[in-house]
Amino acid sequence: MHFVFTSAQIRALDQSLLDHGLLEVTVENAGRSVAERLHLHAPEARVLVVAGKGFNGADALVAARHLLALGHRVRVLAHPEAHAASVQKWQVFGALEPLNADALHGAFPASDVVLEGLLGTGFRPPLKPEFQEVIAALNASGLPIFSIDLPSGIEADVAVQPEQAIQATVTLALAGLKPCHLFDPARKWSGRTEVLSIGVPESHMEQFTTVQTLESRNVRLWLPDRDQSAHKGSAGEVWVLGGRKGMTGCVALSALAALRTGSGLVRFSSTVPVEHAPMESIGHEIQSWQEAKHLPFKGAVALGMGLGEEAPQVALDVLEKHLPVVLDADALQVVLKSKGHNKTVFTPHPGEAARMLETTIPELLKDPIQSARALQAQYGGVVVLKGGPTVVANAEQVWINTSGNPGMASAGMGDTLAGIIASLMGQGLSATHAALCGVYLHGRAGDLCFKLHQYGLQASDVSQHLGQAWQTILSGD
Repeated sequence: MHFVFTSAQIRALDQSLLDHGLLEVTVENAGRSVAERLHLHAPEARVLVVAGKGFNGADALVAARHLLALGHRVRVLAHPEAHAASVQKWQVFGALEPLNADALHGAFPASDVVLEGLLGTGFRPPLKPEFQEVIAALNASGLPIFSIDLPSGIEADVAVQPEQAIQATVTLALAGLKPCHLFDPARKWSGRTEVLSIGVPESHMEQFTTVQTLESRNVRLWLPDRDQSAHKGSAGEVWVLGGRKGMTGCVALSALAALRTGSGLVRFSSTVPVEHAPMESIGHEIQSWQEAKHLPFKGAVALGMGLGEEAPQVALDVLEKHLPVVLDADALQVVLKSKGHNKTVFTPHPGEAARMLETTIPELLKDPIQSARALQAQYGGVVVLKGGPTVVANAEQVWINTSGNPGMASAGMGDTLAGIIASLMGQGLSATHAALCGVYLHGRAGDLCFKLHQYGLQASDVSQHLGQAWQTILSGD
């Protein structure tokens, strides 16, 4: 698990450390961590260190000293306004050269890797011409580039295409991740991102953020367990409502996913015959969606998949029963604002989420974390904003999923996820834990499928791998 910080939260953390007299030692810890990690990657490398001003440059200068102690040949080019205390300590051990494009070109032939700390989390566009020249020279050098905290030229808080930025080989994120490390297109500039400790206890850092990554060791604690005396009536029930002419596959996919996630009974209803429904599921025929409010629901309900224009009213009717419910696809409409209760999970993809927030997809995707928070605040319950990666938000906290892959960009994946989450709710998990376990389990099964099918993997493949995914989570693989 890693914390995710905005630039404002990093400033608040730094201020707290300063108030406690710990900021200087934290900068030293950060620089040492950077040096040690670079040394692991390139133990014999000649290192060109490029230091800007502010704490990002200070971290680079501290790292330069520790790289020297680790036996590296180190050359430092620094901005004239580089962190004074760090400059003074470096100058005890080596010369400091001015940072400009000409100096860089002269240093490249005698360097194997670059460690850059030009611009940190406080950067906001536009990029000054002096940095444009330096960044262009670094990107054209052909050398591996290690960026401290984030690639220079990237805004920490938003997932937008930069005007110009360092194309990092490895980004060494300090203390935790930043939104730019997690979401495209900004994520592409980070290369491989590795999170480093700065020597601050988790108990202190968690005071400054309510966002963290979702990983296997979290999910392992929440997955349901079953007594030896379990039977189908005690293993959880799910009822799937959806489908219309030409759109019945989504009901079958949700039902299959619920069964493969462990539901003892899975029922479904639609106004049209559901082709290819799992033989273990139970169909309940209805003539109109007005009849849905009278169905004898037990356990959890998943609805909206392929249901059509009547889905919002069906959702309102089911929400009145205060049952555990997953709302997906056609059910995700503005009319449901403020209707979610503590047993509700909304599962929009970006197009549906933009409709719910009455905004555009590009605007929504600039900041998926804040978009998920806005959805939760307006609609209630738990929100699963699907994407790469998926964001889960309740009223108190946000999680960023770490499982899944681009091969899952195919029809029916959302229907499968809805069935998984509903199954877990039917087995007794809270809306939050069902959403978190469901999202991670869905992605882990997708990762197993990707090894077999690459970009040809399908939603039904994911359901068939849910059992194996569950086992890998429990075993810690």
